[in-house]
Formats: sequence, structure tokens, C-alpha cells
Amino acid sequence: MDSGTDESIELSSTKAPAKVEHTTWESTKSWYSRTVLRSGTQYSQLERLPPSDSKFFHGWRLGALLSGIFVAICLCVNIAATAYIRTKYPPNEDGLGVILDHDCGKTRSIDSRFHYAINVIATVLVSASNYNMQCLTAPTRKEVDTAHRRRRWLDIGIHSVRNLSHIPRTKAMFWLVLALSSLPLHLLWNSAVFMTTTFNDYSGLVVTPGFLEESASIGLDCGRDAMAQYKTSDQSSYVTCWLRNIALQTPRNMSRLEPRDCMSTYGNGLEGGTFNLLAVTKNGSNPKQSDTFPPPHNATLPVLAYFHPLDYPQKVHDWCSSKCESWSDNDTSQKYCWDADWDQSSTPFACIEHMVNGTGWQPDPIPQVTYWMCAPETIFYDQCSSSEAQKNASNWTILPEYYEIDYCLTTDADHECQLKYSPMILYITIVCNAVKLASILGCLLMSREPNLTTIGDAVDSFLRRPDQASRGRCLMSKLDDSIFPGIDETGQYIPLASYSPQPWVEDGIWFGRHGTARRWAVCIFLWLACVIVGIVAMVKGISLVGIKNAFTMGFGALSLNAIAVTSDYEGGSSKSILTTSLIANLPQLLLSGLYFIYNAVLTSMTATHEWGMFAHKRTTLRVTLPVGAQRETYWLELPWRYSLPFLICSTAFHWLVSQSIFLINIRIYQPNTEILTKPAAHFPGVSNTGMTTACGYSPFAIACALAVALVLFVALVILSSRKLKPGMPVVGSCSLAISAACHPPESDESVAVKPLLWGAVAHEENGKPGHCCLTSFKVEKPRKGALYAGYYD
Repeated sequence: MDSGTDESIELSSTKAPAKVEHTTWESTKSWYSRTVLRSGTQYSQLERLPPSDSKFFHGWRLGALLSGIFVAICLCVNIAATAYIRTKYPPNEDGLGVILDHDCGKTRSIDSRFHYAINVIATVLVSASNYNMQCLTAPTRKEVDTAHRRRRWLDIGIHSVRNLSHIPRTKAMFWLVLALSSLPLHLLWNSAVFMTTTFNDYSGLVVTPGFLEESASIGLDCGRDAMAQYKTSDQSSYVTCWLRNIALQTPRNMSRLEPRDCMSTYGNGLEGGTFNLLAVTKNGSNPKQSDTFPPPHNATLPVLAYFHPLDYPQKVHDWCSSKCESWSDNDTSQKYCWDADWDQSSTPFACIEHMVNGTGWQPDPIPQVTYWMCAPETIFYDQCSSSEAQKNASNWTILPEYYEIDYCLTTDADHECQLKYSPMILYITIVCNAVKLASILGCLLMSREPNLTTIGDAVDSFLRRPDQASRGRCLMSKLDDSIFPGIDETGQYIPLASYSPQPWVEDGIWFGRHGTARRWAVCIFLWLACVIVGIVAMVKGISLVGIKNAFTMGFGALSLNAIAVTSDYEGGSSKSILTTSLIANLPQLLLSGLYFIYNAVLTSMTATHEWGMFAHKRTTLRVTLPVGAQRETYWLELPWRYSLPFLICSTAFHWLVSQSIFLINIRIYQPNTEILTKPAAHFPGVSNTGMTTACGYSPFAIACALAVALVLFVALVILSSRKLKPGMPVVGSCSLAISAACHPPESDESVAVKPLLWGAVAHEENGKPGHCCLTSFKVEKPRKGALYAGYYD
């Protein structure tokens, strides 16, 4: 226990410390202790404010002013950026503007940077809102006294919704405006800038080496007029002639790939940068044209087969099924084929197994778009993948005819992606930003009466004018069964001063006990909601794109398997962008709710730690307007050593979620090089504009977001599992419990501006209970089992 004296500590009697030379490292530690940690021996060297100092911007007002400045900067950046983009890249008739039209890799990189910047600014705005909303819910002493008379206690030092019914309507209105102005930021802003990407619905042609010889005839007219007719009525003939013309006229536009490289390149599916391809067979390979994947009508050797990857799985299934006229039962235990022409040499056993006993494989076009590169037997056992196919690269065979492929000739898609913006969303965010700034300024200008923003403010007020509602209950704890006395047998409220002395029980309390059960329940509920939604989305994504592809796609990367059309409006229109944005950003709203409640739980624990130190170390109060030896606070109750890492993690969390579920515009190029402009069997969501507006999701980004969520929650659990040193009643944020510890001896003058310590200033003696309080006098540790209540000079 501290052995402080009962002498008054006056500013005039405090001598300035001798000047000490410090090294750079020592000076840095001193600055960190004084400014960031706000603790340590350097407190005594802080400049003290005299009682007569009446500067307006101190403490929480300074924080509110700084947050207003940051919000104003964000507003200026938003207005300037919107004006610049709107002028340089004017929107089209659909109400959308194109910022960039470039290759997809560069466009995706710039899109990611835009979203990172948006999330940084959004985090600044949300943090500023949270700070000022907490200031608005901070009660004045008058409001606390009124609540206590009504047998209600208020929260001190945390963001409290329960306080809203006890503060003036104007402040509650500003609080509501700040909260509502955050909704569009959460639901729309991440979709202010978005990508329009392309998918290449390519086809393949299996040919002999003679296809590349100009003298060879392929049986098709590949003239200009014929090509124009093929383009609208005969896609296979168009692709065949298109590849033939490129191979003969502009061979430099084709790339030769060895089997392993070919499989790796087209293993990216329709999202890759390649388009239609030629699979050239080895000399002496099977020269027979395919019956399952026949070449175009009238096409002759050297054209062997034409295949469309999206149709491939179903056609392979149909081919296997057609090998028998009927599959039937000989008895209850054996199935067999009635077809006498069954050719076991050309039909793999896997086909028999698939049709007779079932292998569990079913054709699914988009997830199985790369199955054309696998042998049929691996398909029927559902073991096909690009990596598996590459194991047989030296002896690569495809299609049911087992064509031996020597190499591929590929064409580049050359279909550029676009980076677009929505002026409407930008305008909405500017309005919300301006509303936030106006609300913060209003909060600053109207809050003239001192608020009890921190626990130090409340202690300062209660020490100067003790609260009669808690008189005689110096050991009151927030964990008490009844904070206020109940109703007597006559149905009347028991008077507030009718308290019985309480025995001192010393017990270490977990940090987590200091937050209310309701606050913890909401925090856990929101965290579980985030995790469950994330796990469901990740599992769904993995099931669609495959476990291997799921973690190699990258952040914000797309797969046709991992998109969901969520709007009934025409794809690419401003209405479809707006409605899809709302759905894509719903997780951001959930995340913001988690941010607020997590901040409240963390704040309550750090405030409890600071409160508990008064029982072990004589400390000055940390207040918003310091007097004498008091310390000035630049935050509310969450120190920078907690708030800064929390802010960084929150920013990263929001960015990861923006890369996990996001707005996407899609254009699909058909094998005939035309954009698909009407719904098709494999693409039912395509609109007449050639655009599909959908929500895309990235399993890898979702997994990373879940990891951050786990880290945040584990950090909170570890912090809450620490035990607070025993020595003081638990008060949490309860205004009545705080006031109960602030009944010092009347002879302890100007106690609020001096270093304080909590303990017993008198013990139980001759049936008279002792008294514990915060005081500048010498105190002792309360005695176990002794009764303590009121004590006055």
C-alpha cells in the first residue's frame, strides 16, 4: 500500500523537475510514455494547466475537433476526386463512367488499390462517427443526478445506447444522424468503383499437322461472305475457318504451347487470357474423325473434331450412355448391357462402372469446363483437374477417340477489362460525408456544459460534489445483485440512503466480468454471425471452384463458378449496380456493428484496468479539462496502444471483406468472337446489353477475413481472461458505483486535483463501520470481513 501523506498537494508547492539530459532512445521512450501510453514517471514533467485556463478545445473537444478536421479532409478528397473523375471520364447514357479500359491484370490491380483507399477513408469516417457518438452519449452531471433520482444508472466512459433516453433530444438527434449517415457508406461506397471483366467462352479444334499447310483442303468455304454467314448460323464452321485463317495468314498471332503448358494455361477456365485453340495431333495418330465431337458439316481431314468445353461433360456422359441400347438387370444383384456390339477395347471400364454401379460423377458445365483435357476414365471417377492431366503430359490424349496431342496453337483473347464508377454512389457518399461533418460541428458547438466523458471526469465531479444517492455504500460494485434498493412490504421504494454496511471481500475478477452480459452477448452474436456467414460463403465457393483453385485465385479474383446474380434489373444499368451493391456490401454493415460493440467491450476492460490501479498506485485523474496535477486525455477510454492496432485490424478487415464479396460486371465473349447479348443455356443471367451484373466472391479472401476475425476475437478473449488485481470494488461503467467510491473525508480539500489512492480511511470500530474512498490522504488496505459504509468528519 502506498504511504502517501495527508498533506495537500498544491500547484504552487510543486517544484519543476531538474532538467536531465537524455539520449535519443530515452527521449523517444519518454515521448511514448507521456503521449501514447500516458503513464510512467514522465507524468510529473507534463505541463499543468492552471485552474483558470478556460480554453475550449481540450480533451474530448480536441479529439472531436481533430476528428472533424479528418472528416473535412475526407470530404475535400471525395469532392475533388469525384469532380476530377466526373470531368475526365464523363458517364454514358447508362449513368456509369469508364475510368480505365486495359488488360485485366492491370485493371484488377488498380481496382484493388481504389478499394484499399476507399476502405481507409471509410474507416476514418466510421471512427470519427464512433468517437463523436460516444461523446454525445456521455452524460452531464445534471443528467446523472436526475437518472439516480429515478433509480437509473448511466454508462460512463463507453459508447452507450442506454444513455440516449437520458440525454437532450438535440444530442440524441445528432447521434442518430451520425449513425444513419454511416449506412450508405457501409452499403454502397465499396461499389462506387468496380470492374467490368470478361469471360472467354472458347472452343477447340483437333487437327492433324496438315491443317497448317496452305495446300491442304478442309472442305469448307472460308471466304468473307461464308464467314459472315457462319458467324450467325454455324459457330463450329466459323471457329474452324477463323483458326485456319489465323494459322495461315497471321501465324504470329498464335502461340505454340507444349502439352504441359497448354493444360496449365487453359486450366484457368473461362477467366484466362486465351481464346480458341488448335490441338495438333502427333504424326501417325488416329486420323479418324470423331463421332462424339464431330467436326463442322462438310469439313474433311485434317479436321478431326470440334469441341466446346462447356458442352463437353454432358456429351461425354451421353457418349458413355449410348454405348448400350439398354442397361438392365439380369437379377437383383447384377447389371449388364444388352448391346451385343459392346466394344470393350474402345470403351473404358470406368464408363461401365459409371453406368452400371454409379461413380458419383454428374456433368456440371462451368465447374468442369477444363475436363476436355482429361482422359474419359478420369472424368467418370471425377478425378479430372488441370494438375492431374499434366501428370500425363508426355502422353496426352483427349476425347473418347484418345487423340494423341503433340502441341497446342493458342490465340490471345485480347478482350480488355474496364474500371467503371457510379456517379450516383459518389454523390451519395459526399452527402453522407457532409452530413457527418455538420453533425460533428454541431456536437462541438452545442455541448457547452461539461460532459462526464471519461471515468476521470466522473470521479472529478463526484469528488467535488459527492453524490447523495450512493452515500453510505462505499463498497458498491456493479456486480451487486441490486444496485438500487427495492420496494418494502408497503409497496414503497426504500429510500436511497437506507443501506446496510457491507463486509469487505477481496477477490480477483476476470477482466471480462467488467462488461455487461448483454454487451458480451451482442459481441459474441455478431462475431458468430460474421464467422458463420464467412464459413458458409467459403465452403460454397470451395465446392464450386474446387479446393485447389479456391486458394490460388487471389483476392478479388473471379470464377464463373463463384458469382451470383442478385438483381432483376438489366445487367450493367445503374439500377442493377445500385441494388447489387446493397447486397454485396451487407457484410460491411454487419462488420461495422461488430466494430462498435467490440470497441465498447474493449473500452470497458481498459477503463476497468485504469480504475483498478487506484488501489495499488497513487495516480492523478485523467480528465478532459485538467486542473492542477490532473492529466489531459486525447482519447476517451481506449488508449492509443489499443485503439491504433484495433483501427489497423479493422481497416484490414473491411478491405478483406470488400475483396471477399464484391460487385462485378461481366461480359462474355462467344467462340465466334461476339459478345453474348441474350440469355443462353450456360449463362441465363445475361442481359440484352451484353452485361451481367452480379456478386462475386473469393474463397481465399474470405478465409483471410475469417483469420483476422479469429485473431481479433482471440485477442479479446485473452485480454478478458486476465485477472484484475484485487483491491477495489468492480464499477465498470456504472455511474452509481463510481460515485460510491467518491466520498472522501471533508477535510481532504481540493482532493480531485491531487494524486489519489483508494483504500480504507477508517476501519470498523466499536460497532461503527469503517469507510473506503478515493482520497489524497493516507489509506490502508480494507480488512477482510470488516464492515464499511459511510464515514464523515
